[in-house]
Amino acid sequence: MGTATLVLGIVSVVLLFACGLGMLTAVVGVVLGIVAIVKNSNRGRAWVGLALSALTLVVGAGFMVWFANRVGDCLNLPPELQRACVEERFGIRIESRP
Repeated sequence: MGTATLVLGIVSVVLLFACGLGMLTAVVGVVLGIVAIVKNSNRGRAWVGLALSALTLVVGAGFMVWFANRVGDCLNLPPELQRACVEERFGIRIESRP
């Protein structure tokens, strides 16, 4: 179980930066890590995996708060103005598809 926790912790960090799905595997890693520590199953690996999973959750939550603060006000605008607001906040140009 400790090894599985370590693998989930590493996968969580990679998936968070690759596609944002690391939050899901991090939750599973935290739960499995706590169970592995309680059951004395590879405690060293379980602690490292638990720490990586917790770090992933903290970084992911921080990014979500930052993103919500940047674009939260744009969501209250009419749909035709939302794109311009997001472009202005991030300094990018979003191409529309026909």
